[in-house]
Amino acid sequence: MGSTETSTVFADRANDAATGASTRRDDIVEAARELYEERGLSRTTVKDITQRVGVTRSLFYHYFSDKDAVTEAVLDDIVEDFLEALRYWNAGRERGNVDKALTDCLRIFRNGIFESGSFRRSLANTENSALYLHFVQTVSDRVARYIVDSTVRDFERFHNVEIEHVYETFYMMIVGMTGLIRANPQISDDVVKRIVAQTLHIEGYLGGGTQGTGLAGTGAGTAHASASASTGTAHASTSTGTRTSGSNGTRRADERGTRPRAHS
Repeated sequence: MGSTETSTVFADRANDAATGASTRRDDIVEAARELYEERGLSRTTVKDITQRVGVTRSLFYHYFSDKDAVTEAVLDDIVEDFLEALRYWNAGRERGNVDKALTDCLRIFRNGIFESGSFRRSLANTENSALYLHFVQTVSDRVARYIVDSTVRDFERFHNVEIEHVYETFYMMIVGMTGLIRANPQISDDVVKRIVAQTLHIEGYLGGGTQGTGLAGTGAGTAHASASASTGTAHASTSTGTRTSGSNGTRRADERGTRPRAHS
């Protein structure tokens, strides 16, 4: 490393200390995400990312060991955005309107996982299949845990939960929906909604059914009823130790082995 580059690195790190390490790291993740969406994963290099942020490669490697590491951070960022959309949906659920709730939730699901940016498309490529699987596992785990800890608990306050092993049921359902929609993107939300309702034993809430009128929603969405309904079962399972049980073999995605590598 030459003296000029060394001075630049020291200046970057000094500026980083002044502005906050997390801010600079976030800038790098944001730049990587923008470039992945614009160009796709394989066409983006570490050099592209550092040039977009305006930092040296050395500072990049101060935060991330390689492109795979920043790609994982981007995936975490996307998952967090998806969860934030679910929190908003959950807070605005309309009491008893399960049908609309499911419809709204499926729309969030399609947008969050199958958004038409270059990055989402490149994830689905064969060469990135391991990374895509890691993404789906992470989404399924965190979404299932969120629904079980929120919507299901609300639902079971007023209704019987008709399923067992609730966390595991939601996890498998999310993985299955992802595969189904990926293989058949033209499938209607109505069909997927009915599959979800059958899986969660809440068919009676669809089509304007009033079984869920006792739901204590906090606001908007049919989603609350639907999620609650589905989640309600989850909490029942939780009370018997099923939900959080890695003992049933459903571990968090980040505990399942080595991190998949991005194909660059």
